[in-house]
Amino acid sequence: MLVTGVRFSPVGGDNPITGERVWSQQNLSDTWMFGGENWQELRQSRYPSYAHQASAAQLRSGQVVTFGGIIAGPKTIIGVFFPREQRDSPLVDDTWIFDGENWQELDLKTRPAHRQFGVMASHPDEQGVLLFGGYGGEGNPRLLDDTWIFDGENWRELHPLMSPTPRQEACMTYDAMNGQVVLFGGRGDNGYLDDTWILALGE
Repeated sequence: MLVTGVRFSPVGGDNPITGERVWSQQNLSDTWMFGGENWQELRQSRYPSYAHQASAAQLRSGQVVTFGGIIAGPKTIIGVFFPREQRDSPLVDDTWIFDGENWQELDLKTRPAHRQFGVMASHPDEQGVLLFGGYGGEGNPRLLDDTWIFDGENWRELHPLMSPTPRQEACMTYDAMNGQVVLFGGRGDNGYLDDTWILALGE
């Protein structure tokens, strides 16, 4: 399954400071399913129309969960996004579930902070999906290192004794053979990372 994305298009000019080509940024706001041979676009009246959100399949229920992201409006040469309604930040903290036919936005009181470029993975043993890190937070956006689990109805923050350093754009997946979630790399305060972490819940 593929959920939305961003299309960059040249706007016909160069940045007067750097001389580089100027691009516009458009949020695609689409949902696609791959059946093994062909892609099919699913037309929805309501959907998570953001970019850079985290998503993962909840394997036991077959649902896809997405969290966070950014409202991707046109981007100027100085990098200004359209804010969401009257908010100062275009980052969101919304949770959406796709049941195979329709998207549903959940109204949750307890949830992670606004962010983009977080990473999610299924954890069937815990009957949920895990979320780690990203870039965001309240008030002063920054790289994050918090860990959350979503059980299909509610978010709950976890507090492991040790955690990866704050980062965004990492890769994370569930290792079914060993019953662990594996996280690799990402981008930290000082550049790209090449470390590997495992999270074994219940131990």
